[in-house]
Amino acid sequence: MSDFRSFAERALLLSLAIGTVAAILFVGLNDLQPVETPKSFALAFLEWSLLFYGVVLSLLLLAVWAGARGATRVAPRAGLLGRVPDAALALGAAAFLVACALQNRKALAGVFELGGPARFRWLTPVALAMAAAAIVLCVFTWRRARTARRVLAGLALASAVIAFLPDGKMARAVSVAPPRRVGPRDAAARLLVFGIDGADWKLIDQLIARGDLANLAALRRRGAWGDLETLFPTRSPAVWTTIATGQPPDRHGVEHFTSLRVAGIQGVFRHRQRPRGIAFGWLNRILEQRGLIVDGPITSSTRREPALWNLASEAGSPIAVVDWWATWPAEPVLGAVVSDRVNFWRQAERGHPPEDADLTYPTNLQEEIRGLIVPPEAVTIDQARPFLDVTTAEFASMKAGPFHGKTVESEFKYLYSMYETDRRVALHVIERTRQQFGAPADLMVLLRTVDLACHSALQFSELVTDHLGAPEPDVKRFGRVVSESYRAVDRALGEIMAAFGEANVVVVSDHGFALETTGVGGEETRLYHHMLKPPGVFLAAGPAFRPGHFEGISVYDILPMLVVLKRLPLADNLPGHVHEEVFEPTFLAATPIRRVADYGRHGAGSGPGAGSAADEEALERLRALGYIK
Repeated sequence: MSDFRSFAERALLLSLAIGTVAAILFVGLNDLQPVETPKSFALAFLEWSLLFYGVVLSLLLLAVWAGARGATRVAPRAGLLGRVPDAALALGAAAFLVACALQNRKALAGVFELGGPARFRWLTPVALAMAAAAIVLCVFTWRRARTARRVLAGLALASAVIAFLPDGKMARAVSVAPPRRVGPRDAAARLLVFGIDGADWKLIDQLIARGDLANLAALRRRGAWGDLETLFPTRSPAVWTTIATGQPPDRHGVEHFTSLRVAGIQGVFRHRQRPRGIAFGWLNRILEQRGLIVDGPITSSTRREPALWNLASEAGSPIAVVDWWATWPAEPVLGAVVSDRVNFWRQAERGHPPEDADLTYPTNLQEEIRGLIVPPEAVTIDQARPFLDVTTAEFASMKAGPFHGKTVESEFKYLYSMYETDRRVALHVIERTRQQFGAPADLMVLLRTVDLACHSALQFSELVTDHLGAPEPDVKRFGRVVSESYRAVDRALGEIMAAFGEANVVVVSDHGFALETTGVGGEETRLYHHMLKPPGVFLAAGPAFRPGHFEGISVYDILPMLVVLKRLPLADNLPGHVHEEVFEPTFLAATPIRRVADYGRHGAGSGPGAGSAADEEALERLRALGYIK
């Protein structure tokens, strides 16, 4: 019995020490600084790793002991059988340590290069060293080893727990300064950023030549303009977040339409790499199968870098944001945020369910705009007639039918409801902030109408010559969808500029559209898309900008341009740069550029954990739109 207790103790301590090392390797590989609440990812994975290895290895080793014990009773003269449990324990410990040394060198190096608070940086490698020593000592049966492995395993686990405890100071606190007094120089830097998802100069040029798009045409005549080089792949959340932060997706964290969530933890789980050769992938699969790690729609807490609205708010410069990608839950700003979940994710007849919280900042703005939101089912035939050549019965059938990919029949009610909602809400926010601050807050508004129209109807459009074999009746019925979407957005731009007043207006898009060929399974498909990153649109007009056509501007250069315009400090770690040639020399002469090393990291925020009801609704919508599978 004493032999069993000794072996069982060594097996348990070995399992706990291995679990501790595995969790630390995962932390080192991904630099999981303990910034989340109410529990850090590092601490959660330490708990799961201890449970996984504790159960699996302990049971496995005890099964070996029981098997060897039973074999000894059957063949009592086979003395070597009694040494099998010790040999199995030693072999397991050696195999684990060898796998760590040979297959996880990057993770081991990462443990000694961690960022974050001092206790995290120092205690994590200390815990790793003590846990590794405990693994070695678990092999030996002599009495001194027994005490040493108990102490080392206990201290390793305690050190890891202390290192991984959440550190609220690490999260970048949201700071909103009192509004600055607006003077003449600040008035000359008033800013309206108008985003048109999917806008393309090739299509705009055709419409301007026809005498359409009066507002875009007027801005181009008096402003700086050109192509806007974009990212690859051209995923809208990633590109628009790069425009707002100036950083690449692998730094700001918004890389796709979805991000991983961990149950019970508020924060962004990047989970890029796992330790190799130590069965950590099995643990990951178990967590996914049990719903403890799931995919959810991207949120504002996914973003790890401050956006322009954060920088402006900290500087006391009022700003408002309407329907920008990845802005839910709405963040505190000096001004207003109407998040990207306000639109068709929220059905008006559903009332005010709990999962619709944090749609706006301040929260009472949500009630103010309730009557301005146009649900998809409320779109009328009169609103649709400029876009569609269909009968009343055909339109009713389109509205009632299920969603089938990116087809114009099922897409139209959504693209129009989003357009009309964003137009109304933007005008409301302008007046609201005018009353609050004496003049409208700077505004960033994003309209997705053109992108949705091009994905679903560009092949039918009167603006293209190749209809990809589309039936002539469909070309007739849907030929105006794209061109009228551009006209509608141009009218909204005119309304918003008139309500906003004299300002610097910056119009940008995340990409254009092109006729592309894609091959899957040996079959080629031709379609209008943006997989090859056709450039977007850049257009800036106002007191600060010099007219003319300019080249070489990219999505990385927009934030540097805007912070200089707003006389905010320019961070040295931004990959883009200021295109001084687009500014009026008098503006630059009066606007010295202040510099800082960086803007710091954006806090994890109050994003949901895994599996919220709002997430499920948004995921279903993303699937319907064809953004995810």
